[in-house]
Amino acid sequence: MGISRELRIILLSILSLISMGQAGPSGGGAIGFLLPLIIIAIIAFGIFRFMKMRQANNPLTSAEPKSGDIEFDFKTLLGFGKFISGLGWILVIIGGILALTGLTNSGNESLFFILGGLVLAIMGLFMVANGQLISCFVSIERNTRQASDLLKQQSELKEA
Repeated sequence: MGISRELRIILLSILSLISMGQAGPSGGGAIGFLLPLIIIAIIAFGIFRFMKMRQANNPLTSAEPKSGDIEFDFKTLLGFGKFISGLGWILVIIGGILALTGLTNSGNESLFFILGGLVLAIMGLFMVANGQLISCFVSIERNTRQASDLLKQQSELKEA
């Protein structure tokens, strides 16, 4: 297994576009901000693929529990949501620092710092929201499971 041919072509195209942007005649390289994001995406894709393969081979992680005493609490998903939120806050802080640096400088570079910092901060806020959304879904699942267990207990008491 590995990265599919189509994904390799897409990643190669993106990396070549980034390298052309950095080696341009103006010496700019603002597109180089995308490089860490692409590297993170490649790593995350590999991790998710590994986790999916591992989950498919593990009978304890199926959608339906085999017995009533198996409890699913989605610790990995909750941890991933917290990780995404933390990474988002880091991007918000870095974006804020870049924007403030642009405000204190003068010249053409300051506009790139301001816009780049604002874009990075907005992307970070979206990552924070996504991470918190994951945590929210896990909390909803836990509450639903607890409510279901309570309803089962009440129905058993009424039958007895």
